[in-house]
Amino acid sequence: KEFNDLYLNTADSLTYLGVCGGAGRYMVTLTEHHERFAQLLNTQDPSDTQEAIMCGGQRTRFPRRHLVDLQTALTAAVHYLDTAQAAPTLSWEWYS
Repeated sequence: KEFNDLYLNTADSLTYLGVCGGAGRYMVTLTEHHERFAQLLNTQDPSDTQEAIMCGGQRTRFPRRHLVDLQTALTAAVHYLDTAQAAPTLSWEWYS
């Protein structure tokens, strides 16, 4: 109940993977040098319907297409720990 964000940092403080949420609904964000960003996509529910999760210590609404289950979030995090890159087996939405 106290902790709802996790950040996996690299030597470059502007490059990291962040996970927020809980209770089976997580948003996973990746940033590379604050030049390129990605949101992990929920391929099971690609809707823009909003759902509230805990992020940054407060309830925040995000589209369901950006909310994944625990196993998907863990897959992204474990791959990032090994490679400092987005897991290629998952679907990501990239922004510049």
